[in-house]
Amino acid sequence: MAELVTTFQGHDNYVIDVLFSPDGTTLISSGMDAKIKIWVIKSWILLKTLGDHKKSVNSLSISKNGKLLASSSTDLTAKIWSLPSGQQSLKK
Repeated sequence: MAELVTTFQGHDNYVIDVLFSPDGTTLISSGMDAKIKIWVIKSWILLKTLGDHKKSVNSLSISKNGKLLASSSTDLTAKIWSLPSGQQSLKK
């Protein structure tokens, strides 16, 4: 049976997607507020907010080594982010 571990609030609108980093140290969430948030699981402290999308961020995917994060949005863009810096890779 599943047990609720914690509840926290960090987005200004609905949360659409969440994923854990491959090493299990961070949780990454995205939502209708056009933000991506990176959380430290041990303390549930917000580590970083990525906010370059113009509309809701609908999906997230992380590389096996945890160094790249892909996001897609209803603003018709997909972005690749370097982790842990949060800088966009291949930005044109």
